[in-house]
Amino acid sequence: MQDQDQDQPARPKPPSIFAAAFRFRGACMCRLGRRPWGAPHLSGPLPRANLDLAGVDLEAMIGGVLESAGTGVSECSSAELSHALAVEEELLKRIITLRDWADKGTIVAAKEIKQVTFANICKMFISMEPSPLTDKIDMWFGKLLDGLRAFPFDIPGTTSHTARKCRQKLDAVFREELQARKMYKECDDLMSGLMQMKDEHGKKLSDEEVVHNIISLVIAGYESTTIAIMWAVYHLAKSPVVLAKLREENVAMSKSKGGSMSTGLMITHDDIPKMKYTAKVVEETIRMANIAPMVHRVANKDVEYRGYTIPKGWAVLVWLRSVHTDPNYYQDPLSFNPDRWDGPAKPGTYQVFGGGPRICAGNMLARLQVTIILHHLCVGYEWELINPDAQINYLPHPRPVDGAAMTFRKLST
Repeated sequence: MQDQDQDQPARPKPPSIFAAAFRFRGACMCRLGRRPWGAPHLSGPLPRANLDLAGVDLEAMIGGVLESAGTGVSECSSAELSHALAVEEELLKRIITLRDWADKGTIVAAKEIKQVTFANICKMFISMEPSPLTDKIDMWFGKLLDGLRAFPFDIPGTTSHTARKCRQKLDAVFREELQARKMYKECDDLMSGLMQMKDEHGKKLSDEEVVHNIISLVIAGYESTTIAIMWAVYHLAKSPVVLAKLREENVAMSKSKGGSMSTGLMITHDDIPKMKYTAKVVEETIRMANIAPMVHRVANKDVEYRGYTIPKGWAVLVWLRSVHTDPNYYQDPLSFNPDRWDGPAKPGTYQVFGGGPRICAGNMLARLQVTIILHHLCVGYEWELINPDAQINYLPHPRPVDGAAMTFRKLST
């Protein structure tokens, strides 16, 4: 019997299928569970707060900013949004250094925007000001992201091995920060919110879970927000009519508050509903950017779809970029046209942040950051792409090969 067992072929691993250019409707998607992405030793296990398995409401981590998940920025209406806006605006006043960009005359947008975005995240997530330590954290996250896309060879000198070391350093930094808060440090940010979270049984997240959540949320939102803002300035540089309309709306709002053509004022909670065209520019930017071109799912049970059966256990890779650029759903889909958002997209055709209970936790935060930086950019500055016909690299994320190099100067009045 033993010899017969040895002769039996190994049971094949459930395969993956690639799903593109069509929509999974709700009845089908509910049977597709989340498939872990990345190496757990780098991204960490799926955090309990992210899985919502123990009664932990993911939206509570960031507060009211996420209560309107899946809606436009102009539809938010929570006290927490006012707090988030104040934090963002304070950061912009102190570190965005748009004047420094203008003084340089020429910038690589991807690089400069990345610095601003990471500083914002450090402030809101862990109340850290720009410093040599945050520079190191930035570098460690960059190498960690590289490792997530590399072959998992834990050999000194490999990208994966370096990523493991960086993950260990990040764990140590955030654990030290967590312990400081337990002893003497009080902050009003995401880490403190995670430390106070309780599930339906009154149990708080463990220290390990708090650290895993912080790291996984930074991984999810750090580079993606940078790329969204870069694509916004890229498309606006190539769409003068759109930029003129965006500038008109934001300048009018600034002047109504006592500002001028050259100085944007702080955006308040009351201003957001007035920024209708800005909201459309943001939605069109993230549709065309396709920052997360796919989602990973696994069939929890046999799924019947359009005459096909997806067996239980099969992995499904849904190619969202195909949906967002399908002419069946969007007229002239490769053109940058914010006015297409005068009406809602067809159900199931707009999945830039996923959907349903697994929608990206940072979807409103990303929209908010793009909105604020666009306000300050279009009110006080103008820019031109140095190489408007630069080729696009699509891996690991879509971006021009030159990082959207551009001339940048104060707006002439």
